[in-house]
Amino acid sequence: MMAPPRSKHCPLCKACILKRDHHCFFAGCCVGFHNQRYFTIFCLYAGVASFYVWTFMSYYLSEHYEPLQTWGYLSYLPPLVLYFWMFGIISLSSLGLVTFQYFICVAGLSCFYFVIIQMYLIVCGQTRYECVKGIHVYKGTVRENILSVFGPLWVIGFFFPVPFLGYYGDGKNWHEWQSKV
Repeated sequence: MMAPPRSKHCPLCKACILKRDHHCFFAGCCVGFHNQRYFTIFCLYAGVASFYVWTFMSYYLSEHYEPLQTWGYLSYLPPLVLYFWMFGIISLSSLGLVTFQYFICVAGLSCFYFVIIQMYLIVCGQTRYECVKGIHVYKGTVRENILSVFGPLWVIGFFFPVPFLGYYGDGKNWHEWQSKV
């Protein structure tokens, strides 16, 4: 059986995925032609939400976290936070809040990293495999590449990510770029 161009088999999903980008362990499925738009928008929203939570947690901790008044921002360093907790200077809940703030910061930065990588791949019209291997066979304009992922009503799709907004293309037929050698 012939596989469509740009499709890859995922050993974890045990399926052939159109325009497969990668397997997302958090979502439990492959990111490809049919869900790259949702993955990118989700990462953007998660990154913005993480920044929002981090900002308000910073404000809360600056008001209620005792060592911050004397030690300044050094009191956020993990060894000092653990030291403060072990010797009863801060409560277990403060330790949890500072630890959660670290988690939120890492999660937000990771989400923004994925958004940047995905937008780069979308604009270039490549999958991660094609980018890593240096494959430049399929070429569309930047507009065509964006529309092939986000659909004709892409602005609305960022606010209401629903499937009926559609895509351009079918995920099986791609414009091939003829290089002049």
